[in-house]
Amino acid sequence: MASFVKRQPVITVGVVVTLCGALIAFTNAFGLTTITDAQRDALIAAVVAMWPLLAVIWSVVTPAAAPALPEGTTVRLPDGTDGTVSRQ
Repeated sequence: MASFVKRQPVITVGVVVTLCGALIAFTNAFGLTTITDAQRDALIAAVVAMWPLLAVIWSVVTPAAAPALPEGTTVRLPDGTDGTVSRQ
């Protein structure tokens, strides 16, 4: 799951926002909450606003410029085959 989030962040954001909206609509339909459309829109905006903040934090803590895996780590190559990290 974590690798999917890293590879497809836009799809992940879309799924999270859609699920939040659906959860609110579901609870309203059964009378469990009384969230108005304006409140729902504000909650979804908050969820959407969270993602750029997480992206900034992620870029600070992730060494994207020079990623390094330990030697011997099994990796998936772009052609779909497995490979092993080695030092050249």
